[in-house]
Amino acid sequence: MSEKYTIKEISELFNIPKSTLRYWESEGLISSLRNNSNNYREYCTDSLIKICDIIFYRNLNIPVKDVSKTWKMSVSDTEELLLNSKDKLEQQITELESIKYKIDQNLEGIKTYNELKDNPYRNGIPPFTSIVHLHLGQTKNVLNYINNQNILAFPLHLGDKEIKHYGVVSNNIDSSNGKILWSCDNKKHEYIECLIRTEGEEVDQVYLQDHLDYIKSIGKNCGIILSKYLISDKSYDYYHSWIETL
Repeated sequence: MSEKYTIKEISELFNIPKSTLRYWESEGLISSLRNNSNNYREYCTDSLIKICDIIFYRNLNIPVKDVSKTWKMSVSDTEELLLNSKDKLEQQITELESIKYKIDQNLEGIKTYNELKDNPYRNGIPPFTSIVHLHLGQTKNVLNYINNQNILAFPLHLGDKEIKHYGVVSNNIDSSNGKILWSCDNKKHEYIECLIRTEGEEVDQVYLQDHLDYIKSIGKNCGIILSKYLISDKSYDYYHSWIETL
C-alpha cells in the first residue's frame, strides 16, 4: 500500500511553500486525496515522484505550464524544449553581464571619488580625446547615456559659474556625431586631477576655488577644466576633473 504524506510533510521535505504545492495541484501537475477523518490533503508516492520531476524541470528554467507536457513528449520535442530554455537562459546571462558591467562602472566611479577626495592634485591626462555635445533629443544619445552615465562630461572655462553644455566623452573626434565641445589638439598639455562638485547646472565655486588656489600656489595658471561624471551624493554631483595647468 502506498504511503500517504500530508501537505505539511511534503512542504518540509522539499522546502516548498504550501501555496506552491496548492498551485501545482490547481494546474493539474500533481494530485491529492482527502483524508476521510479530517479532510486534509494527502499525497501518495506517485505525487512525490512528480514533485521531483517538477523541481528538476523548473531548475532547468522550464515554465510551469510546460512541465506537464514533458511527461508526454517525444525525444525530439524534449530536445526542442531544452534548446529553447537554453537560448532564453543565454539571453538572461547576457543581460545580467550587462547589468554587472554597469554596476562595476559605478563602483569604479566611487573608488575614484574616494581616491581623489583623500588624495587630490595628482598629475594626469584625460582618458578621452573629445567631448561631444549630448543632444537628448536623439534616441541614440539617450540610450548611450542610459547605458553608461559615466560618459557624461563638460568643459569649463575660468569664470563660468554654470555648465553651459553637457557632452559625452569620446575617443573619436568626429563632428558628424555632434558638436565638438572640446577636443585634444595633440599638443603637450599638463593637467592636475581633482574633484568638482555641482548642484544642478551650477558649479560649486567655493569647492572649485580651493583647486584654483592650489594651482596658483605651485606657480601655475589655470586653463580649461574638463570634467567627467563620477557619482552623486545627496543633492550634489561629483565629477572627475582635469584642470589644465599653464
